[in-house]
Amino acid sequence: MDITKVLEIGGAIYSFGKIAVDKLSPNYPEEDKIVNQKWLEISGKKEGFEKEGYSLRWSTLDRIEERKIKGWEVLYEVDQKAHINYRIVRVKNDNTVDSILIGIKRK
Repeated sequence: MDITKVLEIGGAIYSFGKIAVDKLSPNYPEEDKIVNQKWLEISGKKEGFEKEGYSLRWSTLDRIEERKIKGWEVLYEVDQKAHINYRIVRVKNDNTVDSILIGIKRK
């Protein structure tokens, strides 16, 4: 079962605020991109977000809104070819979302 459906079924429908680095397209659907820490390094995304001035961390779903109040943003990867906005997520062994990549602009 797709992660988005699992979240909807579990009542964890959520929305995210600002977008970092990649320009989020309002016409593209959102999907979860399941990754691990190694992907973040070898894909160049960690370096890209940091060059844009972001400090990074992983956040569980229950802490997203609290962290947004403190200035953290959910980070996305936009796939222009596939026309998809990807949230960058890690999953547990049962394929439910464990955490989402967030960033805060360094001052």
